[in-house]
Amino acid sequence: MPRGDVNRVIRKWRPSLGLLIATVLGLVLSLALGVVFLFQFYTNQLIQQTEESLLAQATLLSESYAEAYGALDDGVARGVPAPAGLLPGPGTPYRPIEPRLSLADRIPPPRSDPVPASEPPAPIYEAAGERLSPVTERSQVRSLAGYRLIDDRGTVIGGTGEVGLSLAHVPEVAAALEGRIVTLLRHRELDEPAPPVYSISRGTRVRVFVAMPVIADQRVVGAVYLSRTPSNIVRYVHAQRGNLILAGLVMLVCTGLIGFLFWRFVSRPIYGLIRRVDGIAEGEPESLTPLDHYGTSEMAKLGQNLLSMARTVNDRQQAVQTFTAHVTHELKSPLTSVAGAAELMLEKGDQMPEGDRIRFLRNISRDSARMTRLLDRLRDLAAARLPGTAGTSSLGQLRGALAERFAELELTVDGPGTPIPMAPDGLEVVLTHLLENAAAHGAGSVLMRADATEDAVTLDVIDDGQGISPANRAKVLEPFFTTRRDEGGTGMGLSIVHSMMTARGGRIELLETKQGTAFRLIFEAA
Repeated sequence: MPRGDVNRVIRKWRPSLGLLIATVLGLVLSLALGVVFLFQFYTNQLIQQTEESLLAQATLLSESYAEAYGALDDGVARGVPAPAGLLPGPGTPYRPIEPRLSLADRIPPPRSDPVPASEPPAPIYEAAGERLSPVTERSQVRSLAGYRLIDDRGTVIGGTGEVGLSLAHVPEVAAALEGRIVTLLRHRELDEPAPPVYSISRGTRVRVFVAMPVIADQRVVGAVYLSRTPSNIVRYVHAQRGNLILAGLVMLVCTGLIGFLFWRFVSRPIYGLIRRVDGIAEGEPESLTPLDHYGTSEMAKLGQNLLSMARTVNDRQQAVQTFTAHVTHELKSPLTSVAGAAELMLEKGDQMPEGDRIRFLRNISRDSARMTRLLDRLRDLAAARLPGTAGTSSLGQLRGALAERFAELELTVDGPGTPIPMAPDGLEVVLTHLLENAAAHGAGSVLMRADATEDAVTLDVIDDGQGISPANRAKVLEPFFTTRRDEGGTGMGLSIVHSMMTARGGRIELLETKQGTAFRLIFEAA
Protein backbone atom coordinates (compact mmCIF):
# COMPACT_ATOMS: atom_id res chain seq x y z
CA MET A 1 0.00 0.00 0.00
CA PRO A 2 1.41 3.45 -0.84
CA ARG A 3 2.60 5.51 2.14
CA GLY A 4 -0.10 8.14 1.61
CA ASP A 5 -2.85 5.52 1.83
CA VAL A 6 -1.82 4.08 5.22
CA ASN A 7 -4.38 6.09 7.18
CA ARG A 8 -7.16 6.01 4.62
CA VAL A 9 -10.35 4.17 5.50
CA ILE A 10 -10.81 1.27 3.09
CA ARG A 11 -13.87 1.91 0.97
CA LYS A 12 -16.29 -0.97 1.17
CA TRP A 13 -19.96 -1.45 1.83
CA ARG A 14 -20.94 -0.81 5.41
CA PRO A 15 -24.47 -0.63 6.77
CA SER A 16 -25.69 2.82 7.69
CA LEU A 17 -26.88 3.62 11.20
CA GLY A 18 -30.43 4.07 9.91
CA LEU A 19 -30.34 0.63 8.29
CA LEU A 20 -29.14 -0.97 11.53
CA ILE A 21 -31.89 0.72 13.54
CA ALA A 22 -34.52 -0.31 10.96
CA THR A 23 -33.23 -3.88 11.12
CA VAL A 24 -33.44 -3.95 14.91
CA LEU A 25 -36.99 -2.59 14.84
CA GLY A 26 -37.91 -5.08 12.12
CA LEU A 27 -36.60 -7.94 14.26
CA VAL A 28 -38.66 -6.70 17.19
CA LEU A 29 -41.78 -6.63 15.05
CA SER A 30 -40.96 -10.02 13.54
CA LEU A 31 -41.30 -11.54 16.98
CA ALA A 32 -45.03 -10.95 16.71
CA LEU A 33 -45.09 -12.67 13.29
CA GLY A 34 -43.10 -15.56 14.72
CA VAL A 35 -45.95 -16.18 17.17
CA VAL A 36 -48.16 -17.14 14.19
CA PHE A 37 -45.68 -19.85 13.15
CA LEU A 38 -45.50 -20.95 16.77
CA PHE A 39 -49.29 -21.35 16.69
CA GLN A 40 -48.98 -23.74 13.75
CA PHE A 41 -46.32 -25.82 15.50
CA TYR A 42 -48.27 -25.93 18.73
CA THR A 43 -51.47 -26.80 16.87
CA ASN A 44 -49.72 -29.82 15.32
CA GLN A 45 -48.67 -30.87 18.80
CA LEU A 46 -52.28 -30.61 20.01
CA ILE A 47 -53.51 -32.64 17.04
CA GLN A 48 -51.02 -35.42 17.76
CA GLN A 49 -51.97 -35.37 21.43
CA THR A 50 -55.60 -35.81 20.41
CA GLU A 51 -54.63 -38.62 18.02
CA GLU A 52 -52.64 -40.35 20.75
CA SER A 53 -55.55 -40.05 23.19
CA LEU A 54 -58.06 -41.45 20.67
CA LEU A 55 -55.74 -44.37 19.85
CA ALA A 56 -55.52 -45.25 23.55
CA GLN A 57 -59.30 -45.03 23.97
CA ALA A 58 -59.90 -47.00 20.77
CA THR A 59 -57.57 -49.76 21.98
CA LEU A 60 -59.42 -50.11 25.27
CA LEU A 61 -62.81 -49.89 23.58
CA SER A 62 -61.89 -52.47 20.93
CA GLU A 63 -60.67 -54.88 23.63
CA SER A 64 -63.91 -54.37 25.58
CA TYR A 65 -65.87 -54.93 22.36
CA ALA A 66 -63.90 -58.17 21.65
CA GLU A 67 -64.45 -59.38 25.22
CA ALA A 68 -68.20 -58.73 25.01
CA TYR A 69 -68.36 -60.42 21.62
CA GLY A 70 -66.49 -63.47 22.98
CA ALA A 71 -68.84 -63.72 25.94
CA LEU A 72 -71.83 -63.76 23.59
CA ASP A 73 -70.19 -65.97 20.92
CA ASP A 74 -72.82 -67.97 19.02
CA GLY A 75 -70.27 -70.04 17.09
CA VAL A 76 -70.79 -68.24 13.75
CA ALA A 77 -67.60 -67.15 11.96
CA ARG A 78 -67.95 -63.51 10.93
CA GLY A 79 -65.67 -60.94 9.35
CA VAL A 80 -62.35 -61.52 7.62
CA PRO A 81 -59.26 -63.20 9.01
CA ALA A 82 -57.05 -60.79 10.94
CA PRO A 83 -53.94 -59.76 9.00
CA ALA A 84 -50.69 -61.31 10.16
CA GLY A 85 -48.78 -59.08 12.53
CA LEU A 86 -51.79 -56.98 13.58
CA LEU A 87 -51.54 -58.27 17.14
CA PRO A 88 -48.25 -58.57 19.08
CA GLY A 89 -46.73 -62.03 19.07
CA PRO A 90 -44.98 -63.89 21.90
CA GLY A 91 -41.59 -62.39 20.98
CA THR A 92 -42.86 -58.82 20.64
CA PRO A 93 -45.00 -58.03 23.66
CA TYR A 94 -45.22 -54.30 22.82
CA ARG A 95 -46.17 -52.65 19.56
CA PRO A 96 -47.12 -49.03 20.21
CA ILE A 97 -48.89 -46.92 17.59
CA GLU A 98 -47.12 -43.57 17.20
CA PRO A 99 -49.14 -40.43 16.35
CA ARG A 100 -48.34 -39.11 12.89
CA LEU A 101 -51.00 -36.59 11.88
CA SER A 102 -49.95 -33.10 10.76
CA LEU A 103 -51.56 -30.06 9.20
CA ALA A 104 -48.97 -30.37 6.44
CA ASP A 105 -50.76 -33.51 5.15
CA ARG A 106 -53.54 -33.42 2.60
CA ILE A 107 -56.76 -33.06 4.56
CA PRO A 108 -59.83 -34.75 3.02
CA PRO A 109 -63.31 -33.23 3.17
CA PRO A 110 -65.74 -33.82 6.04
CA ARG A 111 -66.98 -37.37 6.58
CA SER A 112 -70.00 -38.29 4.47
CA ASP A 113 -73.34 -38.84 6.20
CA PRO A 114 -74.37 -42.41 7.17
CA VAL A 115 -76.80 -44.36 4.99
CA PRO A 116 -79.55 -46.81 5.96
CA ALA A 117 -78.28 -50.32 6.67
CA SER A 118 -79.13 -53.00 4.08
CA GLU A 119 -80.12 -55.42 6.87
CA PRO A 120 -80.33 -55.32 10.64
CA PRO A 121 -77.27 -56.41 12.65
CA ALA A 122 -77.04 -59.89 14.12
CA PRO A 123 -78.40 -60.34 17.66
CA ILE A 124 -74.87 -60.86 19.04
CA TYR A 125 -73.92 -57.34 17.84
CA GLU A 126 -77.09 -55.80 19.23
CA ALA A 127 -76.36 -57.36 22.61
CA ALA A 128 -72.75 -56.18 22.52
CA GLY A 129 -73.87 -52.67 21.54
CA GLU A 130 -76.36 -52.52 24.39
CA ARG A 131 -73.66 -53.58 26.83
CA LEU A 132 -71.04 -51.03 25.70
CA SER A 133 -73.18 -48.02 24.75
CA PRO A 134 -73.67 -46.79 28.34
CA VAL A 135 -69.89 -46.84 28.79
CA THR A 136 -69.33 -44.70 25.69
CA GLU A 137 -72.04 -42.23 26.67
CA ARG A 138 -70.52 -41.72 30.10
CA SER A 139 -67.05 -41.40 28.61
CA GLN A 140 -68.20 -38.74 26.14
CA VAL A 141 -69.17 -36.44 29.00
CA ARG A 142 -65.49 -36.03 29.96
CA SER A 143 -63.56 -36.88 26.80
CA LEU A 144 -65.82 -34.95 24.35
CA ALA A 145 -65.12 -37.69 21.78
CA GLY A 146 -67.62 -39.37 19.49
CA TYR A 147 -67.82 -43.19 19.70
CA ARG A 148 -69.20 -45.61 17.13
CA LEU A 149 -69.35 -49.42 17.57
CA ILE A 150 -69.57 -51.06 14.16
CA ASP A 151 -70.41 -54.67 13.17
CA ASP A 152 -68.72 -56.68 10.46
CA ARG A 153 -70.92 -55.10 7.72
CA GLY A 154 -70.29 -51.49 8.73
CA THR A 155 -73.53 -50.91 10.63
CA VAL A 156 -73.39 -48.82 13.82
CA ILE A 157 -74.55 -51.06 16.68
CA GLY A 158 -73.87 -48.73 19.59
CA GLY A 159 -72.03 -45.66 20.81
CA THR A 160 -72.99 -42.03 21.03
CA GLY A 161 -74.91 -41.61 17.77
CA GLU A 162 -76.03 -42.87 14.35
CA VAL A 163 -77.04 -46.30 15.78
CA GLY A 164 -78.69 -48.51 13.12
CA LEU A 165 -77.15 -46.60 10.18
CA SER A 166 -74.33 -47.82 7.96
CA LEU A 167 -70.82 -46.32 7.68
CA ALA A 168 -69.50 -49.06 5.42
CA HIS A 169 -68.93 -46.54 2.63
CA VAL A 170 -66.55 -44.42 4.75
CA PRO A 171 -62.97 -45.25 3.63
CA GLU A 172 -61.42 -45.46 7.10
CA VAL A 173 -64.26 -47.69 8.38
CA ALA A 174 -63.88 -49.98 5.37
CA ALA A 175 -60.12 -50.14 6.00
CA ALA A 176 -60.67 -51.01 9.67
CA LEU A 177 -63.05 -53.85 8.71
CA GLU A 178 -60.22 -55.20 6.58
CA GLY A 179 -57.91 -55.27 9.59
CA ARG A 180 -56.06 -51.95 9.34
CA ILE A 181 -55.74 -49.19 11.89
CA VAL A 182 -56.45 -45.80 10.32
CA THR A 183 -55.94 -42.28 11.72
CA LEU A 184 -56.64 -39.18 9.67
CA LEU A 185 -57.65 -35.53 9.73
CA ARG A 186 -60.79 -34.34 8.06
CA HIS A 187 -62.18 -30.91 7.54
CA ARG A 188 -65.07 -30.25 9.81
CA GLU A 189 -68.16 -28.18 9.22
CA LEU A 190 -68.67 -25.37 11.74
CA ASP A 191 -72.13 -24.80 13.14
CA GLU A 192 -71.53 -21.02 13.06
CA PRO A 193 -69.32 -18.76 10.89
CA ALA A 194 -65.71 -18.90 12.13
CA PRO A 195 -64.27 -15.74 13.68
CA PRO A 196 -61.58 -13.99 11.53
CA VAL A 197 -58.87 -14.95 14.04
CA TYR A 198 -59.42 -18.63 13.10
CA SER A 199 -57.74 -17.91 9.77
CA ILE A 200 -54.29 -17.89 11.35
CA SER A 201 -54.40 -21.65 11.97
CA ARG A 202 -55.84 -24.56 9.98
CA GLY A 203 -56.13 -26.50 13.24
CA THR A 204 -59.37 -24.71 14.04
CA ARG A 205 -61.27 -26.47 11.22
CA VAL A 206 -60.21 -30.10 11.42
CA ARG A 207 -61.35 -33.21 13.29
CA VAL A 208 -59.29 -36.28 14.20
CA PHE A 209 -60.71 -39.71 13.26
CA VAL A 210 -59.44 -43.12 14.43
CA ALA A 211 -60.82 -46.40 13.04
CA MET A 212 -59.54 -49.59 14.71
CA PRO A 213 -60.50 -53.22 13.96
CA VAL A 214 -61.94 -55.48 16.67
CA ILE A 215 -60.21 -58.90 16.72
CA ALA A 216 -61.88 -61.99 18.18
CA ASP A 217 -60.68 -65.55 17.48
CA GLN A 218 -58.15 -64.15 14.95
CA ARG A 219 -60.94 -62.60 12.87
CA VAL A 220 -62.00 -58.99 12.33
CA VAL A 221 -65.51 -59.09 13.80
CA GLY A 222 -66.11 -55.35 13.79
CA ALA A 223 -64.56 -51.95 14.36
CA VAL A 224 -64.59 -48.99 16.70
CA TYR A 225 -64.72 -45.53 15.16
CA LEU A 226 -63.74 -42.52 17.30
CA SER A 227 -63.52 -38.83 16.50
CA ARG A 228 -62.73 -35.62 18.32
CA THR A 229 -61.97 -31.99 17.56
CA PRO A 230 -58.44 -31.25 18.84
CA SER A 231 -57.83 -28.59 21.41
CA ASN A 232 -56.70 -25.37 19.76
CA ILE A 233 -54.84 -22.37 21.07
CA VAL A 234 -56.74 -20.11 18.67
CA ARG A 235 -59.84 -20.57 20.78
CA TYR A 236 -57.99 -19.09 23.67
CA VAL A 237 -56.64 -16.33 21.44
CA HIS A 238 -60.16 -15.53 20.26
CA ALA A 239 -61.45 -15.49 23.82
CA GLN A 240 -58.63 -13.16 24.86
CA ARG A 241 -58.65 -11.06 21.69
CA GLY A 242 -59.14 -7.80 23.59
CA ASN A 243 -56.08 -8.35 25.76
CA LEU A 244 -54.05 -9.54 22.78
CA ILE A 245 -54.98 -6.46 20.73
CA LEU A 246 -53.92 -4.31 23.67
CA ALA A 247 -50.64 -6.25 23.90
CA GLY A 248 -50.08 -5.73 20.17
CA LEU A 249 -50.68 -2.00 20.53
CA VAL A 250 -48.25 -1.89 23.45
CA MET A 251 -45.66 -3.69 21.30
CA LEU A 252 -46.14 -1.19 18.47
CA VAL A 253 -45.87 1.73 20.88
CA CYS A 254 -42.74 0.25 22.47
CA THR A 255 -41.21 -0.35 19.03
CA GLY A 256 -41.99 3.22 18.04
CA LEU A 257 -40.53 4.47 21.31
CA ILE A 258 -37.34 2.46 20.74
CA GLY A 259 -37.08 3.95 17.24
CA PHE A 260 -37.61 7.47 18.59
CA LEU A 261 -35.01 7.01 21.33
CA PHE A 262 -32.47 5.72 18.79
CA TRP A 263 -33.21 8.67 16.50
CA ARG A 264 -33.25 11.28 19.24
CA PHE A 265 -30.27 10.15 21.27
CA VAL A 266 -28.05 8.32 18.73
CA SER A 267 -28.63 8.90 15.03
CA ARG A 268 -29.62 12.59 15.17
CA PRO A 269 -26.49 13.70 17.10
CA ILE A 270 -24.24 11.51 14.93
CA TYR A 271 -25.62 12.94 11.69
CA GLY A 272 -25.34 16.42 13.20
CA LEU A 273 -21.67 15.83 13.99
CA ILE A 274 -21.12 14.50 10.47
CA ARG A 275 -22.58 17.72 9.05
CA ARG A 276 -20.36 19.75 11.39
CA VAL A 277 -17.26 17.86 10.25
CA ASP A 278 -18.19 18.35 6.59
CA GLY A 279 -18.73 22.05 7.24
CA ILE A 280 -15.38 22.37 9.03
CA ALA A 281 -13.68 20.67 6.09
CA GLU A 282 -15.32 23.25 3.80
CA GLY A 283 -14.10 26.09 6.00
CA GLU A 284 -17.52 27.22 7.28
CA PRO A 285 -17.03 29.16 10.57
CA GLU A 286 -20.58 28.42 11.79
CA SER A 287 -19.70 24.72 11.85
CA LEU A 288 -17.57 25.34 14.95
CA THR A 289 -20.70 26.04 17.04
CA PRO A 290 -22.09 23.27 19.31
CA LEU A 291 -25.13 21.20 18.34
CA ASP A 292 -28.50 22.05 19.84
CA HIS A 293 -28.99 18.44 21.00
CA TYR A 294 -26.38 15.82 21.81
CA GLY A 295 -28.68 13.13 23.20
CA THR A 296 -26.37 11.39 25.67
CA SER A 297 -23.51 12.49 27.89
CA GLU A 298 -21.07 10.37 25.89
CA MET A 299 -22.24 11.96 22.65
CA ALA A 300 -21.92 15.42 24.23
CA LYS A 301 -18.36 14.62 25.31
CA LEU A 302 -17.53 13.32 21.83
CA GLY A 303 -19.03 16.43 20.24
CA GLN A 304 -17.21 18.74 22.64
CA ASN A 305 -13.88 17.01 22.01
CA LEU A 306 -14.48 17.06 18.25
CA LEU A 307 -15.32 20.75 18.19
CA SER A 308 -12.44 21.56 20.54
CA MET A 309 -10.08 19.69 18.24
CA ALA A 310 -11.52 21.50 15.22
CA ARG A 311 -11.14 24.89 16.95
CA THR A 312 -7.56 24.00 17.91
CA VAL A 313 -6.74 23.05 14.33
CA ASN A 314 -8.44 26.18 13.06
CA ASP A 315 -6.64 28.37 15.61
CA ARG A 316 -3.32 26.78 14.76
CA GLN A 317 -3.91 27.31 11.08
CA GLN A 318 -4.64 30.98 11.68
CA ALA A 319 -1.70 31.19 14.09
CA VAL A 320 0.63 29.71 11.47
CA GLN A 321 -0.55 32.28 8.93
CA THR A 322 -0.14 35.14 11.41
CA PHE A 323 3.12 33.72 12.68
CA THR A 324 4.53 33.45 9.15
CA ALA A 325 3.54 37.02 8.38
CA HIS A 326 5.14 38.32 11.61
CA VAL A 327 8.34 36.33 11.14
CA THR A 328 8.65 37.57 7.58
CA HIS A 329 8.11 41.15 8.74
CA GLU A 330 10.44 40.92 11.73
CA LEU A 331 13.29 39.35 9.77
CA LYS A 332 12.86 41.55 6.70
CA SER A 333 14.04 44.79 8.33
CA PRO A 334 17.34 43.51 9.77
CA LEU A 335 18.03 41.45 6.66
CA THR A 336 17.49 44.53 4.48
CA SER A 337 19.74 46.58 6.73
CA VAL A 338 22.48 43.95 6.73
CA ALA A 339 22.26 43.49 2.96
CA GLY A 340 22.34 47.26 2.34
CA ALA A 341 25.30 47.83 4.65
CA ALA A 342 27.21 44.93 3.15
CA GLU A 343 26.51 46.17 -0.39
CA LEU A 344 27.75 49.68 0.41
CA MET A 345 30.89 48.36 2.04
CA LEU A 346 31.60 46.15 -0.96
CA GLU A 347 31.16 49.04 -3.40
CA LYS A 348 32.86 51.80 -1.44
CA GLY A 349 34.74 50.00 1.30
CA ASP A 350 38.17 51.32 0.17
CA GLN A 351 36.95 54.90 -0.12
CA MET A 352 34.63 54.88 2.94
CA PRO A 353 35.75 56.94 5.93
CA GLU A 354 36.75 54.94 8.97
CA GLY A 355 33.87 56.30 11.03
CA ASP A 356 31.21 55.29 8.45
CA ARG A 357 32.79 51.88 8.02
CA ILE A 358 32.66 51.24 11.77
CA ARG A 359 29.07 52.50 11.92
CA PHE A 360 28.02 50.10 9.14
CA LEU A 361 29.80 47.21 10.81
CA ARG A 362 28.04 47.99 14.08
CA ASN A 363 24.70 48.06 12.26
CA ILE A 364 25.46 44.67 10.75
CA SER A 365 26.42 43.28 14.16
CA ARG A 366 23.34 44.77 15.85
CA ASP A 367 20.93 43.45 13.20
CA SER A 368 22.64 40.05 13.23
CA ALA A 369 22.23 39.90 17.01
CA ARG A 370 18.57 40.87 16.63
CA MET A 371 18.01 38.08 14.10
CA THR A 372 19.77 35.67 16.45
CA ARG A 373 17.46 36.67 19.31
CA LEU A 374 14.45 36.28 17.01
CA LEU A 375 15.57 32.80 16.01
CA ASP A 376 16.19 31.86 19.66
CA ARG A 377 12.70 33.05 20.59
CA LEU A 378 11.21 31.18 17.65
CA ARG A 379 12.91 28.03 18.89
CA ASP A 380 11.56 28.63 22.40
CA LEU A 381 8.08 29.25 21.00
CA ALA A 382 8.19 26.02 19.00
CA ALA A 383 9.35 24.13 22.09
CA ALA A 384 6.57 25.69 24.16
CA ARG A 385 3.94 24.20 21.86
CA LEU A 386 5.25 20.67 22.47
CA PRO A 387 3.64 18.61 25.32
CA GLY A 388 6.83 18.49 27.42
CA THR A 389 5.59 20.27 30.55
CA ALA A 390 4.00 17.32 32.34
CA GLY A 391 5.06 16.86 35.95
CA THR A 392 4.94 18.70 39.28
CA SER A 393 7.19 21.34 40.86
CA SER A 394 7.06 24.14 43.42
CA LEU A 395 8.35 27.67 43.87
CA GLY A 396 10.66 26.49 46.64
CA GLN A 397 12.57 24.32 44.14
CA LEU A 398 13.22 27.26 41.80
CA ARG A 399 13.68 30.15 44.23
CA GLY A 400 17.46 29.82 44.47
CA ALA A 401 18.11 29.60 40.72
CA LEU A 402 15.78 32.51 39.96
CA ALA A 403 17.26 34.70 42.73
CA GLU A 404 20.77 34.09 41.40
CA ARG A 405 19.76 34.85 37.80
CA PHE A 406 17.77 37.99 38.67
CA ALA A 407 19.94 39.48 41.37
CA GLU A 408 18.65 42.96 40.55
CA LEU A 409 15.12 41.94 41.61
CA GLU A 410 13.90 41.44 45.15
CA LEU A 411 12.00 38.12 44.92
CA THR A 412 9.36 37.21 47.49
CA VAL A 413 7.79 33.72 47.51
CA ASP A 414 4.41 32.96 49.09
CA GLY A 415 3.46 29.27 49.22
CA PRO A 416 6.86 27.75 48.38
CA GLY A 417 5.65 24.18 48.98
CA THR A 418 2.41 24.38 46.99
CA PRO A 419 2.50 21.69 44.25
CA ILE A 420 2.29 23.27 40.80
CA PRO A 421 1.27 20.88 37.97
CA MET A 422 4.17 21.69 35.61
CA ALA A 423 7.62 20.17 35.29
CA PRO A 424 10.43 22.18 36.94
CA ASP A 425 12.14 22.96 33.62
CA GLY A 426 8.90 24.21 32.10
CA LEU A 427 7.97 26.31 35.13
CA GLU A 428 11.45 27.84 35.19
CA VAL A 429 11.09 28.91 31.55
CA VAL A 430 7.70 30.49 32.28
CA LEU A 431 8.92 32.39 35.35
CA THR A 432 12.11 33.46 33.57
CA HIS A 433 10.17 35.18 30.80
CA LEU A 434 7.83 36.86 33.30
CA LEU A 435 10.75 38.09 35.43
CA GLU A 436 12.64 39.31 32.35
CA ASN A 437 9.53 41.24 31.35
CA ALA A 438 9.29 42.75 34.86
CA ALA A 439 12.98 43.73 34.94
CA ALA A 440 12.77 45.29 31.47
CA HIS A 441 9.89 47.53 32.64
CA GLY A 442 11.61 48.96 35.70
CA ALA A 443 10.48 46.58 38.44
CA GLY A 444 12.48 46.40 41.66
CA SER A 445 10.60 43.69 43.49
CA VAL A 446 8.41 40.75 42.44
CA LEU A 447 5.97 38.66 44.48
CA MET A 448 5.39 35.04 43.38
CA ARG A 449 2.37 33.57 45.19
CA ALA A 450 1.09 30.00 44.73
CA ASP A 451 -2.30 28.83 45.97
CA ALA A 452 -4.21 25.53 45.55
CA THR A 453 -7.98 24.96 45.70
CA GLU A 454 -10.23 22.03 44.81
CA ASP A 455 -10.80 23.42 41.32
CA ALA A 456 -7.40 24.78 40.31
CA VAL A 457 -3.86 25.80 41.24
CA THR A 458 -3.02 29.48 40.71
CA LEU A 459 0.35 31.20 40.52
CA ASP A 460 0.42 35.01 40.70
CA VAL A 461 3.49 36.99 39.55
CA ILE A 462 3.17 40.63 40.70
CA ASP A 463 5.80 43.33 40.12
CA ASP A 464 6.09 47.03 40.99
CA GLY A 465 7.26 48.19 37.58
CA GLN A 466 5.83 50.64 35.07
CA GLY A 467 2.73 48.52 34.36
CA ILE A 468 0.87 48.11 31.09
CA SER A 469 -1.21 50.88 29.56
CA PRO A 470 -4.93 50.23 29.02
CA ALA A 471 -4.43 50.46 25.25
CA ASN A 472 -1.87 47.64 25.28
CA ARG A 473 -3.53 45.24 27.76
CA ALA A 474 -5.37 43.32 25.02
CA LYS A 475 -2.19 42.95 22.90
CA VAL A 476 0.47 41.83 25.36
CA LEU A 477 -0.06 38.09 24.65
CA GLU A 478 0.07 38.49 20.88
CA PRO A 479 3.25 37.22 19.18
CA PHE A 480 5.83 39.93 18.31
CA PHE A 481 4.00 42.70 20.20
CA THR A 482 6.52 44.81 22.12
CA THR A 483 6.99 48.41 23.24
CA ARG A 484 10.79 47.96 23.31
CA ARG A 485 11.52 47.14 19.69
CA ASP A 486 14.17 49.88 19.51
CA GLU A 487 15.87 48.33 22.54
CA GLY A 488 16.00 44.88 20.98
CA GLY A 489 12.73 43.48 22.33
CA THR A 490 11.25 40.62 20.27
CA GLY A 491 7.71 40.63 21.68
CA MET A 492 7.71 36.86 22.08
CA GLY A 493 8.30 36.29 25.80
CA LEU A 494 4.66 36.44 26.92
CA SER A 495 3.60 34.58 23.78
CA ILE A 496 5.92 31.72 24.80
CA VAL A 497 4.40 31.71 28.31
CA HIS A 498 0.90 31.65 26.81
CA SER A 499 1.80 28.73 24.52
CA MET A 500 3.34 26.72 27.36
CA MET A 501 0.31 27.23 29.57
CA THR A 502 -2.03 26.24 26.75
CA ALA A 503 0.03 23.10 26.06
CA ARG A 504 -0.31 22.20 29.76
CA GLY A 505 -4.08 22.74 29.69
CA GLY A 506 -3.92 26.01 31.63
CA ARG A 507 -4.12 29.72 30.86
CA ILE A 508 -2.56 33.07 31.71
CA GLU A 509 -4.57 36.14 32.72
CA LEU A 510 -3.60 39.80 33.16
CA LEU A 511 -5.00 41.08 36.48
CA GLU A 512 -6.09 44.61 37.33
CA THR A 513 -3.57 46.44 39.55
CA LYS A 514 -3.10 50.02 40.75
CA GLN A 515 0.68 49.81 40.28
CA GLY A 516 2.95 47.52 38.32
CA THR A 517 1.85 44.39 36.49
CA ALA A 518 0.16 41.23 37.79
CA PHE A 519 -0.13 37.97 35.82
CA ARG A 520 -2.05 34.93 37.04
CA LEU A 521 -1.20 31.44 35.83
CA ILE A 522 -4.19 29.06 36.21
CA PHE A 523 -3.84 25.28 36.16
CA GLU A 524 -7.29 23.65 36.04
CA ALA A 525 -7.81 20.55 38.19
CA ALA A 526 -7.81 17.28 36.21
